[in-house]
Amino acid sequence: MISIKKRGFTDRLYFYNLIAVWTYTILCLVFSVLGGRIGIDDYSFVSIVCPLVWGELGVHTGFVVHKAKVENIHKNLPLENATININIDI
Repeated sequence: MISIKKRGFTDRLYFYNLIAVWTYTILCLVFSVLGGRIGIDDYSFVSIVCPLVWGELGVHTGFVVHKAKVENIHKNLPLENATININIDI
């Protein structure tokens, strides 16, 4: 297995983002379970921020997948067909 330090910038950023999202989710679960003991009365951070961090991770995942797709298209293209038109439907 390749060390995370030897990966590219995008891969390292995605790994750190994944760790941050899971850490926040686990902390939300811990705060929800122990909220009564530690005095948390407002759980709006769970209902608002938790879907936001997972949505951001989804956007980041889509970016990484699209970037890999474009790199693989350019890598596997023969030189005589070097021009390609990639249409993005939005």
